[in-house]
Amino acid sequence: MSTAEQNSSQQTTPNPSAERRLPLRDWVLLPFLSVLTIALLAGSTEWFARHHFSESKTSTLTCLNVSDPQFGVSAHPNTVCSQKMRESELVEFRFNNCGLRTNHPCTPAPEGTYRIALLGSSLAEGMWVPQPETFAALLPDKLSTMTGRKVDLYNLAMQWETPRNAASRIDQTIAAKPDLVIWQLGPFDVDNATLKLPYIPGKQVADDGTAPQAPTEATPTGFVQRIRAAAQRHGSLDGLLSAAWSRISEPLNETATVFLVKHYLYKSQSQFLRQYLANSPSSGFLHKQTPPEIQTQLGHLNGYLDEVATRLKAANIPLMIVFLPNRPQADMVASGSWPATDDPYHLEDEVRQMALAHGAKFVEVLHDFQGISNPDRLYFPVDGHLTPAGQGVIADLLAKKLTNGVIPELRVAPSASGAQGDK
Repeated sequence: MSTAEQNSSQQTTPNPSAERRLPLRDWVLLPFLSVLTIALLAGSTEWFARHHFSESKTSTLTCLNVSDPQFGVSAHPNTVCSQKMRESELVEFRFNNCGLRTNHPCTPAPEGTYRIALLGSSLAEGMWVPQPETFAALLPDKLSTMTGRKVDLYNLAMQWETPRNAASRIDQTIAAKPDLVIWQLGPFDVDNATLKLPYIPGKQVADDGTAPQAPTEATPTGFVQRIRAAAQRHGSLDGLLSAAWSRISEPLNETATVFLVKHYLYKSQSQFLRQYLANSPSSGFLHKQTPPEIQTQLGHLNGYLDEVATRLKAANIPLMIVFLPNRPQADMVASGSWPATDDPYHLEDEVRQMALAHGAKFVEVLHDFQGISNPDRLYFPVDGHLTPAGQGVIADLLAKKLTNGVIPELRVAPSASGAQGDK
């Protein structure tokens, strides 16, 4: 090859280093476009999530006194409010002249009517469910049809109701002149047996109903002083880093995008249980060996149960305890499998023994979830309250339990029994 040909070959051979060299403009534009693309995807996802899982500007809080010195939480009489949380429809909450979510006035039942008074928390009140679709509204008509007698249900349940607060309503309960009192209990009631007033962001109150005292110590100013104060407060670098991560992650966890992911992830029974057992601080009630803190709360619940049972016995009114499971229990029982260290029936057994010891009747519905397919549809995936479908299932289960002879006055009428046998 001649010298000219060699020079020509060298001139046409591409230089790899030259191909890899990017203009300075591209070093700026490419990262910018990447960040812009991520921001657009994140923004559009957040917009979709907020649109699909919207919340109302109205709230049940406009109807409630969340620092009632007597009952803890109560509703203002003759008020109406509405609220939509992310997974529900817009639901109306209408309270009667006694501040109760019931269609019945604060008067004794009409003559010849069998009245049931219902105590309990938000599950019994029918949180996030239209009142006509709650088990408290559905149950009386089912019982009337099955027994052939007029039955009504006077609902004294209230959101954030705890055993401590339910016991404080016993005079109001007796004043309704019921023939039977049903007290709905569940894991929430055990965890919060002694709680009087709830924590509500922007409305925090102390246990005695007073506003919390503002901190009196001076707030450090300056970057270095804040770092030193935070390090002293958390005791170690690991604690400081953990606190810093919490400050970053907590706002992210409140986004609609994270809620969307949780909603669809928790629709899976297995994924929900895995996440709940691994991350929920309140999952201890599922353990075969009752944790000390839950054992303590069970002791307090026993005291309130004794108070309620004693007062009702003096008034000659029978008491029935109904234990309603939360979703983890329902999912475990429906699937028939759970970790060897856990037992979904354990807490229900504890409450049953306690109720029977105080002379109360006990109705269990947890075992009936063995025959229910897709129990996840009965609970809002993230919120955890019963859906309208879940309220309907509870109404059906309670109707069967109450008419099987446990309450003589509510036995199935012979004609209704015959009609059921013909089906």
